[in-house]
Amino acid sequence: MAHILIVDDQQHVRFLVKRVLETEAHTVTEASDGLQALQLLDANVHFDLILLDLRMPNLDGFEFLALLRSRPVRPRVVIVTALWHPSPALLDYPISGHLSKPFSRQKLLEVVHHNLGAQAS
Repeated sequence: MAHILIVDDQQHVRFLVKRVLETEAHTVTEASDGLQALQLLDANVHFDLILLDLRMPNLDGFEFLALLRSRPVRPRVVIVTALWHPSPALLDYPISGHLSKPFSRQKLLEVVHHNLGAQAS
């Protein structure tokens, strides 16, 4: 199955998303902000999909996307946030989808499976 990175400063969100995705046999890695996520990418960890919150301390989702844009490997990114206002900063990086908080287990799986090219279960 896929290796998915959850980037969100809310521990309970990471925990719940991880539990749901692991029940689908995905490998899940967590980062509490964009800085931790970049450190994982710098360590050459491969991710099939990144679930990215926008509002976080240290390095937020907008800053993370700006830095990700300049990298040779550009994983698929789904924005996961309560506040969705498309910004010019996002337009330069191809966003694969959006998931509004709060979301259901079913909606999470639909978005993830769609972005991985599989049918939602």
